[in-house]
Amino acid sequence: MLRKAREVKKVVLIASMVTGMLSNVAPVPAQAASSDLTLTSGNTSLNDYFNWAKARALSLDATLDNIKAARQSVGCTTTDGCEDPRVKNLYIGFVYLSDLNWVDGATSSGWGTVRKDRSVANNELNLNGVKFPSVRKGLGTHANSDIVYNLNGQYTRFTANVGVDNEVSAGNGSVQFQVFLDNATTPAFDSGKMIGGDAAKPVDVNITGVNVLKLKVTDAGDGISNDHADWVNAGVYKANYTPPLIPAYWGSYANDINQFREAFCVRDIAHQSAAGHLLNMDNQNYSMFNAFAKSAKSNTSNPYWPYWSFDFFGNGYYMDKDWRELPFPFEVVQKGYEQYLWTGQKKWIGLKDDGTIDPNSDLYTYYTNTLTSFMNNQDQNHNGVADETKQLATYHEDDPQGPDKLFESGDGIGSQYQALLAYSKILQARGDATGATTYLTKANNLRSYFESYWYSGDRYVRGITINDTRKTDFGNENSFFMPLKLITDQGTRTDSYLNFIDQSITAKALNGEALTYIPEMFYLHGKNDLAWKWMKVIINNNQNKYMYPENAFLFVSNTITGMMGVQPDAPNQKVATVPRLTSEVPWVQADHVRIGGNDLKVRHDGNYKTTLTNNSGAAINWEAQFYGDSSQLKVTNGATTNTQTASHKDLNGKNVSYVTVSVPAGTSVTVEAPYYLSDLNWVGTPTTGFGKINLDRSVENHILKLKNKTYTKGIGTHANSEIRYNLNGEYTTFTATVGVDDEVATGRGTVKFQVYLDNNTTPAFENTAAMKSGDTPVNINVNVTGKNTLRLVVTDNGDGIDYDHADWAEAKLIK
Repeated sequence: MLRKAREVKKVVLIASMVTGMLSNVAPVPAQAASSDLTLTSGNTSLNDYFNWAKARALSLDATLDNIKAARQSVGCTTTDGCEDPRVKNLYIGFVYLSDLNWVDGATSSGWGTVRKDRSVANNELNLNGVKFPSVRKGLGTHANSDIVYNLNGQYTRFTANVGVDNEVSAGNGSVQFQVFLDNATTPAFDSGKMIGGDAAKPVDVNITGVNVLKLKVTDAGDGISNDHADWVNAGVYKANYTPPLIPAYWGSYANDINQFREAFCVRDIAHQSAAGHLLNMDNQNYSMFNAFAKSAKSNTSNPYWPYWSFDFFGNGYYMDKDWRELPFPFEVVQKGYEQYLWTGQKKWIGLKDDGTIDPNSDLYTYYTNTLTSFMNNQDQNHNGVADETKQLATYHEDDPQGPDKLFESGDGIGSQYQALLAYSKILQARGDATGATTYLTKANNLRSYFESYWYSGDRYVRGITINDTRKTDFGNENSFFMPLKLITDQGTRTDSYLNFIDQSITAKALNGEALTYIPEMFYLHGKNDLAWKWMKVIINNNQNKYMYPENAFLFVSNTITGMMGVQPDAPNQKVATVPRLTSEVPWVQADHVRIGGNDLKVRHDGNYKTTLTNNSGAAINWEAQFYGDSSQLKVTNGATTNTQTASHKDLNGKNVSYVTVSVPAGTSVTVEAPYYLSDLNWVGTPTTGFGKINLDRSVENHILKLKNKTYTKGIGTHANSEIRYNLNGEYTTFTATVGVDDEVATGRGTVKFQVYLDNNTTPAFENTAAMKSGDTPVNINVNVTGKNTLRLVVTDNGDGIDYDHADWAEAKLIK
């Protein structure tokens, strides 16, 4: 987004006169994006906001019709504060004569020389009655003068304002302006006599089919003294003009007349690009990323930096294209690689369709330069961490100046880490195994350095100042980007820091743009309840609903990639999913999710059952993931159901169980995990002897941990405790791993775990000896076939409840 720091000049969009002209130009060939992506769920608010977000994002595709509609929606009815002429004129096909070449042998001035964009005396053009934009354009000459242009019938209209330049005192000079077309001897325009101080006169001449345009200034018959004549804003309109818009969509303010810019910014597009793909805007994504890459190659004022902002013609945006915020060059690398994963298109990594090297790839050149030359320029203290002193080291624009200004930032180092990982994978995909290993090592070394130096006391360091002060308070983007970019330990430190972020942004609200990153961050770490909490804040935040395009785009991607856990790998004809639902969203289904050449439908029923339908495309390999440590998963393929041994891996610090199945076109496969008790509703009000019962956390709200092993799923409680569930005869087995949590010192606590079924007073399970912290956990396996009620009891073994922190880790039911 064009930042608050750059808002000194309020910009209104193009004048109503120009908007009217737009209706007369030929339509842009490209059609507005459309998408058949649909979402349904068990939550009406989610459905409604997703539908709004999809429609809003599609309306921000930068076609001519959408641009006109956007202008109308914000009330563009004034000529005050219009867009810079260099932007405006591209829409209407207007070309300044000072940007064209005149006919040298036929062009002359009675004194001095004819000048472009300056008066004949080489001053700024200045006429009475002309309101100048930020850039003064025109022709400065002196009677008697001829200026001749060959138009070759390519233009329809000539306009200008004429008069004696104000560098001449009022009453001095006397000139007459005339316009001649082709071989005509009668002028198409004649100003009559004008003297210094007269108000400028407008010129508007039809030049359709005209080959030669002659601008003539005479001395009005009284000599040439002080006859300094200006053709201000002189220009012609192209015939049969189509505005040369590039494929793009909005990535800047788009909500009202004082906050409206026809532009896209690199930070925004990097963030919006996943949703751009999901909404069928792949051409727009590639076009904009290419604009970033090309600008970095030609940027002489900031070598290897992409321009910050662009107009919809692919030019650096006039207002603040040279603005610098350190994370965004790195984000282009990461997000460019992610587009390769979504689309499978080799051009994203600098290869031709046949897999051979494309030596002309601007994107691959950009990726390489960013991790080499750019990095060399941005590592002033040679510690391997990118730094910035010229402008901002962070996306957080309220970063203070002076000694507290950040030199290195959490969002900078996090984005650098992800860029290194992405570049390693790009090199691997290009067949450069040695280079891939080199950059993976660089990424791992950076993360190790971060873990050792960017942690202080009990909290991560969000940034380091120029004076080497390490900041640990909350710093918006430079705080939450660290876990977002997965550079933190993905263990207990991260867990604590995520809680710190939630507390900080609850106490002091983020702006609308920053808020769109928060659900993404929490979903990545399996914090489903917190992610949904902040999704609901976005749903209910009408104040910034239209201001930031990210609100719409990120709601789409946060739903599909966050809540539904869709992980694309189109180059390998693969997709992974992991459900991240809460009780308020009991089921969710997305149809027409595009991954490479496949059109997919994904449905999650709770966090334990997922169905993938391959609507079209080649057979796709589906990795069906579920949080937890299940030994087996049930797979239903048509009329066949079987149980498969689950594989296991780490997903951002959480254990997941998964199976991989092939799903041919036109078929559906369902994979079902055990039903974790922490995802089910208990009956009535459970009891605990201390604190509160926590889902997937210990009683003191830590990661579940028994004898140095952590568990993603389970229930944390405290003796004396009882929790009851309805089974309704639907399950066959209950399993769990129980013990006293490691948050209690070894040897403390004495508890017994008991499992009761239906109305039986004799436990179906009870550990024979009381358990203490540090004891080997006990595995429970209870047959619950045909049973209706499950009751989990923890007792204090009759010696009091001190330190009796009891965990039902991996507590689950199997059908």
